[in-house]
Amino acid sequence: RSTLLEFSRDRTHLHAIESYAVPGILPYPAQVLDHFPWFTETLRKGQIVCFARLDELPAEAWAERESCRRAGCQSGLTIPLVMAGEVRYAMSFRSFRCERAWPALLIPRLRLVGEIFANAISRKHSVEATHRLQQELVHVTRVTMLGELAATLAHELSRPRAAILSSAQAAHRFL
Repeated sequence: RSTLLEFSRDRTHLHAIESYAVPGILPYPAQVLDHFPWFTETLRKGQIVCFARLDELPAEAWAERESCRRAGCQSGLTIPLVMAGEVRYAMSFRSFRCERAWPALLIPRLRLVGEIFANAISRKHSVEATHRLQQELVHVTRVTMLGELAATLAHELSRPRAAILSSAQAAHRFL
């Protein structure tokens, strides 16, 4: 199973944004990572999580180890992906049917693929944010123009009223 993970804006939560699994293996539950403090903290520091067997996980990863046992996970590799100087995403691979060694030559290649995905997602987020800001700017411009129109109308209507009032006062004095 492979999963693309994303940190929340405050970097306290890690959630799955995309997941693929071969038939017979369940995809990654979106919010389950909130229960794995060691895993999240290790990735936040920019460190790779790699284990060929569950026994290789450190003692402080007890929650992660138990979850892997329950799910049937035999081995795993998770690579943090750095964007703009901070870990924003991670790419995770899990083996369920057998233990798997993760060759050192494979990890940089997978990191490169993950960074391509992360760049595409970041670009998409930037385009969405730009579009949202453009919509807000259009709205503010409309509101500003409406305010200017109201001020112009008020000025144009007050001038004839002032002239009418002045003429009425002059007529009153004349009478």
